[in-house]
Amino acid sequence: MDQAMQQALRAYVAAWSEGDKVKRGELLDRSFAADGEYVDSVGRAAGRQELSERIGQFLATYPGAAVAVDSGIDERDRYARFAWVARDGDGNVILAGMDFAAFAADGMVRLIVGFSGPMPAAT
Repeated sequence: MDQAMQQALRAYVAAWSEGDKVKRGELLDRSFAADGEYVDSVGRAAGRQELSERIGQFLATYPGAAVAVDSGIDERDRYARFAWVARDGDGNVILAGMDFAAFAADGMVRLIVGFSGPMPAAT
């Protein structure tokens, strides 16, 4: 994974723990493509502003939450996957999951598809 993608991914993940809207916007400006897309079980966010609002909703639901990468980052050809964990202020796990990312040519995150919770049982 090249340095630009690593920096973008670090700033993107840090944005999920940033309660200050202005600082969160600065993190997303450095990490998430202006026309980027975020998709998870709750819905979609198109662009930085919608993603910042989505993160704000998450932080309002889980005050004091901190999100961190919880695995190595597996990357090939500008696509990556990584596990993450969200903890409350006491360090208890409140959510965990895996994200899949696609990066633009400049290293910015252009797509995140997020999954949370355990994998479904095989059928």
